[in-house]
Amino acid sequence: MESKVLVVGAGLAGLSAARELSHRGYDVIVLEATSRVGGRLLSAKVAETGGTAIDLGAAFIHGIEDNPVAALAQELGLTLVPMDDCTLLGNDGKPVPEAMDQRIQRLWNRVLDECAEKQKNGNNNNNNNNSNNTLPPSGMGSVGDDSRGETSEESHGEGSSGAESEPVEHEGTNRDHAQAPDEDGTHKAVPIDAAQESKGPVGNGRAGGSVGKVVLQRPAHGTDSTAPASLGKVLEETARVHLASFSKSEMEVWDWHRGNLEISCGADLNELDHLHWNQDDEYDFDGDHVIIKEGYAALSSRVAATLDIRLNTEVKMIRLDDAQSNVEVMVKSEGKDTTLRAGYVVVTLPLGVLKARLVSGTVTLRQP
Repeated sequence: MESKVLVVGAGLAGLSAARELSHRGYDVIVLEATSRVGGRLLSAKVAETGGTAIDLGAAFIHGIEDNPVAALAQELGLTLVPMDDCTLLGNDGKPVPEAMDQRIQRLWNRVLDECAEKQKNGNNNNNNNNSNNTLPPSGMGSVGDDSRGETSEESHGEGSSGAESEPVEHEGTNRDHAQAPDEDGTHKAVPIDAAQESKGPVGNGRAGGSVGKVVLQRPAHGTDSTAPASLGKVLEETARVHLASFSKSEMEVWDWHRGNLEISCGADLNELDHLHWNQDDEYDFDGDHVIIKEGYAALSSRVAATLDIRLNTEVKMIRLDDAQSNVEVMVKSEGKDTTLRAGYVVVTLPLGVLKARLVSGTVTLRQP
């Protein structure tokens, strides 16, 4: 019994855990509530293009150097294709003029530099109304590779968390369209990725990891007047002189940059503390940003091919037996309730599922 392991969830985390345990000699069964494997990995084939794979979920591997996902894809014989440029389209479906695109990108990067200085100095919202928070109108179109200065070299450095980060990078006038930001919001010639699951190794600890933990507690609503301002507020106030004179088309490009950063952060910028929003930059992977030619779902399907997976099997409860030597997992499959027993259980459910307590039990899940 001790060599038997139940893995809850057949997303990439569950499949990878099951694969590793199987290689180590454990008897592994993967339990998946839906009718397919992959979780947020989902690809569709377009017949009109000869079967080209279009990713509907995660699409990019962000940085392939020492990236375990990239290593797994290569081990499975998948084709990694670097994405160097693509075209940014406006709401009218037409390409955004290159000059406008570059000009607003330079402003965006400059505003992030200013926000980084506030972060480094530990300013809070009591200082946000200071006139120094607003960029002067001049120089909007002249911030490029040769004008970074001290702010750019040090931006997104030590924040209040103590984690050191990479400096902001400016692409200047040599910018490919539609580039997705790194964690600090700058661009490295990568198209937008709507659902990249993680930019760091599993369990990297977004609260500081090995560089020191930061525990952030949300105060009761309206009780903390000294709480730091949101990143969204600081961005808007820093750039307000320019935004006030933006045309509708320019505002759409600005909003694209903002939305693109929200995709990387996984949250509305108005909900992010401007002092800590990028504290996981330390865990970024270097190297090319790539897509998988065969589709990201090919990664999960190839891993799953060698595993014992029970689809349409919903886990209802997890509990320890009286001796706490085995684990009982109650599942519902084909309308019937069944109890499975194993020496161990690995839970890889999404955080939202865990928070909603959709799986009950007597086991308290502890942070590693």
